[in-house]
Amino acid sequence: MSPEGTVSFTVNFVAIIRSWDNFVDAETSCFWSVVFGRCIVQEKSMRCAFVQWIDEEWPPRAQQVMLTLWDMVDQFMEQSDRNMVDVMAERALKNELKEVKEALECEKEEWAREKQALIRNKQQLHVQWRFSQSCCTSLQAMVKKEVAEKSRIGIVVLCRMGVLVAMQFGVVLKMK
Repeated sequence: MSPEGTVSFTVNFVAIIRSWDNFVDAETSCFWSVVFGRCIVQEKSMRCAFVQWIDEEWPPRAQQVMLTLWDMVDQFMEQSDRNMVDVMAERALKNELKEVKEALECEKEEWAREKQALIRNKQQLHVQWRFSQSCCTSLQAMVKKEVAEKSRIGIVVLCRMGVLVAMQFGVVLKMK
């Protein structure tokens, strides 16, 4: 015991918490307290709810401190559980956001591919348009040339006809 009724529970508290965290397989576990020189036999349970004192029982103040420590352990465990739930919720949200981000990135890549395809199609259409324009220009030139040739042939034909008609008038006039 420490001065004026205060008691240190360090060794027993650590031993009991170890039994609680490690889930001791034996039906009972026995811990010797270095501070008090006492042996505690406890049943296998999550909180060590049943404790049987082998020698005299601890004073009420010590028992109250032990209950306070157990309550603190419970509070810390509850807080740990709440923190774990918060962490898991944050991870789930992070994973969900990551999936959304990946989906958006895939959509962005798809749009980039579509844009490139549209640009290629535009370039191909521009090349085809230029080819069509040059073909049309060439055909127009050929048609103009043909029309010019036909009109020349028509003029030559008309001139020959005129010459033939003049020759016939000349022959008819000479005969008279």
